[in-house]
Amino acid sequence: MKVMFKNRTKIIMWVVLWLVTWGISQSLWGGDPLKATPAPGTILVIFIISIVLAFLIFTNERKVWLSGLSSLQILIILLSVGTFSFLDTRLFVSNLLTASHILFQQFMIGVLVFMIPSEKFRRSALRVLLLFGASHLLLAFFMSWTWTIFFTFLASATAVVFAYLIQRVKYGITVSFLIHLSFYLLFFKLI
Repeated sequence: MKVMFKNRTKIIMWVVLWLVTWGISQSLWGGDPLKATPAPGTILVIFIISIVLAFLIFTNERKVWLSGLSSLQILIILLSVGTFSFLDTRLFVSNLLTASHILFQQFMIGVLVFMIPSEKFRRSALRVLLLFGASHLLLAFFMSWTWTIFFTFLASATAVVFAYLIQRVKYGITVSFLIHLSFYLLFFKLI
């Protein structure tokens, strides 16, 4: 009973942190993912604060998540952010915003994956799909339905893949981050 209550509390904290972060950042973003945000520095600070809060709130999940990262993997992630910034022609602060936004999402997926130790993959994948994938429907408050459906479909499709990589694959946290970052690089180049 105590474990179930603790997990419900964690899920509620996850949802609140997710909704507050996205609500504030998306209201500042402007609603059109094709246009540069007028406040990239402010939104970057919001994501950095949210990452710090997530690290402070979800201490057990943070320990498991960080234990899955070696120094080499951290270096690869940092180099990928540098490469992304070189290949993407937007402002450097916008690239840092994208990287922090991805880091926040990846850690929050990790929280959902590691929330219940030794849980079967199917249950954690379902939790990630429902909370991470479906939460993108809330973009409808800030974007057109076309963009909302596009991002919700992609988030739902990748939620299980990211959960699998993070939970089951050696270097999966890094691979998941690189896939996520590559999506945004392609998105910004093609659209």
